[in-house]
This record gives sequence, structure tokens and C-alpha cells, in this order.
Amino acid sequence: MADFKDIWDFRNQITHRNVDAVIKKDDKIYLRAHKYPTRKPWEISFYLIDTD
Repeated sequence: MADFKDIWDFRNQITHRNVDAVIKKDDKIYLRAHKYPTRKPWEISFYLIDTD
């Protein structure tokens, strides 16, 4: 079940965010994603999603 939760979390991070870049760093591949707010404060956050 732990693997299923990891897959579910990864899927949600991709589906519900705006992935705009693929970054290769330290021989790993990351996706840069932005999360747009649905209410105040109107700050856009971004983070890296590890694909491993």
C-alpha cells in the first residue's frame, strides 16, 4: 500500500499543478511545478517534484 500512496501522491502533484520545466540536477530529473492559489493570499508557489 505504501507504493500505491506514493504513486497517488505523484499523480496528484502532476495533475493538480502546472508543470512548466524539466530540470536535470545531480544526475536526477525533477519537474518544476507551480501551484496557483484559489483564494487570498494570491501568491504563486513553486517546487520541484522528484521523478525517482
